[in-house]
Amino acid sequence: MSLITAVAGLRCDSRVSWSLALSTFAAWRGVAAAKVLGGIGAGSGLALRWNLIACGLFFCALGFWMRRYDRKRHFEPLTTFLGCLALLAGLGLFALDPQGPWIFWAFVFIVAAAGLALAAFSARRLGIFALGAVGVYAGVTRLAFEVIDAELLGCFWFAGSSLGMIALLWFVQRRFRAEVG
Repeated sequence: MSLITAVAGLRCDSRVSWSLALSTFAAWRGVAAAKVLGGIGAGSGLALRWNLIACGLFFCALGFWMRRYDRKRHFEPLTTFLGCLALLAGLGLFALDPQGPWIFWAFVFIVAAAGLALAAFSARRLGIFALGAVGVYAGVTRLAFEVIDAELLGCFWFAGSSLGMIALLWFVQRRFRAEVG
């Protein structure tokens, strides 16, 4: 179904069909991984995470190819964004798992999100920058709640840090707009 929708999206120049094809492909990979492992549940999480990361890398490579070879270039922002989202989601799921080496994965997640934010900042891609910045925020929050008392100081953390994130995104958006105008 994903291939048929992708062909229809490319042929009819429909970004909606293209996004449906990409999301259907990612869902198919997740269901295929779960089916191999006997259903979604204990033990299937690892394969699902790696499938999510692989889909993200594939979508990012596809977006790079579209941009580089000028093939359906207007589909590239969506393809790249979904790839970055899938990649960060897969890494983030590793960071949220209390069973494994979550501290290592939290740092990997933060470094990947920061790298994504820096690359998007230099490319002037606000959506991907916001995704990376929110990823860094989520990773730092994951680490911070191991240090601070979530019940007592959690509200102060979220109030202050979310206002800081809003200010950062507003500043970057204004900067990008000023450079265009």
